Amino acid sequence: MKPFIPISISNEANTACTHQELVVAVLNEIDEALNKLNHSQQESAIDLRSIFSADQTHTLKNILGNGEVYIKLNLGTLTEIEETSIQGVWWTSHFDEKNNRQCELIEIAYLPKMLTTSSEEIQYGQKKLRSIKKHIFSE
Repeated sequence: MKPFIPISISNEANTACTHQELVVAVLNEIDEALNKLNHSQQESAIDLRSIFSADQTHTLKNILGNGEVYIKLNLGTLTEIEETSIQGVWWTSHFDEKNNRQCELIEIAYLPKMLTTSSEEIQYGQKKLRSIKKHIFSE
C-alpha cells in the first residue's frame, strides 16, 4: 500500500494559508514524491479532500493537466483514474453509490494500485484460461 504524504493542515492554518501557497506546497510535495519514486521506487498518495477546497482542487487539476490515460471503473461504485500531464502523477477519484465524490487522491506511482494485479488474481486468471482452453479443445 502506498504511504500517504503527511500534509495535515488544520482549518485554522488553512484559512491563514493563501490559495496559491497551498497549491505550491502540494506541488512541492509532488515533486519530492516523484524524486522518491524515481530513486527508491517509493510510491505515495496525497489525500486532497482533507486539505483542499473545491477551488484549490480545480486550480491544481488545471496546473497538472491531462495525460493520455483515463480509466473509469465500475465495481459497485465508480472510480475514475486520470493520468496527469506529469508522468507518474495520477488523479484518482472514488464515488459512492449516489455518485457523490468521497475520496480524491493524487497518486505518485508507476501505475495506480487499483490497476495492478495480485498474484492470487493471476493464478485465478491462469486457471480460468486453462479451463477455457480445455473446453474449446475438447469439443
